[in-house]
Amino acid sequence: MDKIEAVIFDWNGTLYDDLERLAYGSVVKISETYNISPPTLDEYRQEITASFMKFYYKHGFVMNFSGQGSDGDAKALNVIRKKYYTDNGDKGNIRSDATRTVVNLRSMGIKVGVENIISYINEGYRGSIVLKSPKIGGFLLEK
Repeated sequence: MDKIEAVIFDWNGTLYDDLERLAYGSVVKISETYNISPPTLDEYRQEITASFMKFYYKHGFVMNFSGQGSDGDAKALNVIRKKYYTDNGDKGNIRSDATRTVVNLRSMGIKVGVENIISYINEGYRGSIVLKSPKIGGFLLEK
């Protein structure tokens, strides 16, 4: 069997537990901003996808509410979402086994990468970005 050379983790929801306090909290804030009843946490868990505008349209947002098409709608919601994450970013928690897992993999000579989809959504990136985080066992990763 070939040796594993690298492992890539997703940050949000995998190593960092931010579902209820940040991810869902931002959905509630977005809904409240537009005076729309937010979906339940269970609906959010079951229905949210990378095509997040379909989720918002299903839960009461009118298509083209921004007057700039679906891309404009997404940008308008991401402004609120980004501010919510900036204001509340400390409300998530590193999962209890994350540090041990990453440190163990590195001690075995396995490269560890962490992808942070929130960064490239917030910054409008279309590619992949690797998060630098001293919070997990002091490791730093390069872009």
